[in-house]
Amino acid sequence: MSKSETLNELRTILAGMFDARYEGAKAVRFANVQGFADGYMRALCDLGVTSEKELVALVNEERRAAAQRADMPTASSLPPGPIVPHFA
Repeated sequence: MSKSETLNELRTILAGMFDARYEGAKAVRFANVQGFADGYMRALCDLGVTSEKELVALVNEERRAAAQRADMPTASSLPPGPIVPHFA
């Protein structure tokens, strides 16, 4: 696995973790995903694949992206549109 593939995999893991957090996942699920992400990042550092500074930047990017996704309105949070007379 190349460095870029490894970091893309980490991005996927982090996105899932932050999405779970913003969706209000149960503590057990969030802790499981967080532990997996922490272990993955630790292994990357221990193997010399990446530095802690690179990981901090990557985690920051993914946290911001997840926050933006969480702030986007969903169909259920939008107000209903006007009633169309011929369907009422």
